[in-house]
Amino acid sequence: MKQSSTKETLLLLLKKNNTLTISELAEKVGISEIAVRKHIHDLERQKLVQARQVRQSVGRPLNYYELTEKGQHTFTSHYESFSVELLKDIESLYGKPMVYDLLKQRAERLKKEFQTQMPEEDFHQRVEKLAHIQEQNGYMVELEKNNDYSYTLKQYNCPIWNIARNYQGMCGQELRVFSNLLEDSKVVAEQSMVSGEACCAFQITHKSE
Repeated sequence: MKQSSTKETLLLLLKKNNTLTISELAEKVGISEIAVRKHIHDLERQKLVQARQVRQSVGRPLNYYELTEKGQHTFTSHYESFSVELLKDIESLYGKPMVYDLLKQRAERLKKEFQTQMPEEDFHQRVEKLAHIQEQNGYMVELEKNNDYSYTLKQYNCPIWNIARNYQGMCGQELRVFSNLLEDSKVVAEQSMVSGEACCAFQITHKSE
């Protein structure tokens, strides 16, 4: 998809925030509401964005804009669609347990690859390294330090979202990979894009806390 830089920015904002109004988008982009409305209407015509009306206590309902499924797919690779089709073929030939065995093997491979890159001891360095690896892999990561013992890792994009939507066990496998890499920590999944939330969020707490 070839979009102007402004449209790409609007799509990215909706990706990261889930839903926003015209005025909120205008404030974040730094252009007029009229200009934002024009871009949003173009994206609606392309079926990348849709409006959802929310009733207000006073006055007319307010339009909140969000990505459509097609809009979500602009952040995923064409290779992912091929991967889903391939997994579906394997499922039809050998059954769903075979697919989950393959996904489990993938998780083990990723864990071993990540382990070679992780610092050995320091809790903070290990969490920061995990965030860096995920960012390099296209997950659009934000890492928030809550205190000396706790972080929140947010992933605003999932390169394997379509696979995870079809085979939801992948989300649990990702959590196990994180937990194994951060053995000195407790990792809890708090939000999931597969469940319709704006990002996948993980609470990472050092066990000494």
